Amino acid sequence: MQPYTAFFGNPETRGLIGTTLGILFASATLASILGVAVASMLFSYGRLRA
Repeated sequence: MQPYTAFFGNPETRGLIGTTLGILFASATLASILGVAVASMLFSYGRLRA
């Protein structure tokens, strides 16, 4: 257990984990926005052709 405590207690590790989580959150947000935009465009295109 001591190696884990030392690893996660290290301020550099905490910074790296925080940065990684921030990048994951930002990319998930961007993917969601793009997905909604593409779905909206496809839905509008389908309605125009009907």
